[in-house]
Amino acid sequence: MAARTQEAGTRSAAGATALAGRWLVRLLLLAAGALAAVRLAGLASDPRRLSAANERAFFAWAYRDPTIAARLRGLAQHLEPGRPILFLQDEPDLSAAKWLRFMASYYLVANPVAGVRPRPASRATPATVRRVLVAPNGELRLLPSAAAESAPE
Repeated sequence: MAARTQEAGTRSAAGATALAGRWLVRLLLLAAGALAAVRLAGLASDPRRLSAANERAFFAWAYRDPTIAARLRGLAQHLEPGRPILFLQDEPDLSAAKWLRFMASYYLVANPVAGVRPRPASRATPATVRRVLVAPNGELRLLPSAAAESAPE
């Protein structure tokens, strides 16, 4: 009989612990939901309100050139959908090349970005890839052919 009483006490303690654990998980989920709702309400009222440090750093990096969106949209009007693009720069540094590739992938969704290379390109480019010259001032110009890649401006 004493064994049954001890077993029942163990079961009730285990049940109480499980119940407390379920309530703790519910409270944590409720807190996370409340935080997300507050953040969503803040973004809905002011979309440019960036409260997290990484958000501020990302938007400062991504939108450092406010005209890039317009230039890439203008370029998109002259591209065939689905045809890859290769950007050629005179002296691209790694940071600028990554930034240009990211922004082009974002704004030119119909065209895959093959890469960003120094100009003149050290390797031959397939004829299916459209080459875009990036001028030092940031202007974008479609190159007509592979021969134009090595031609002086």
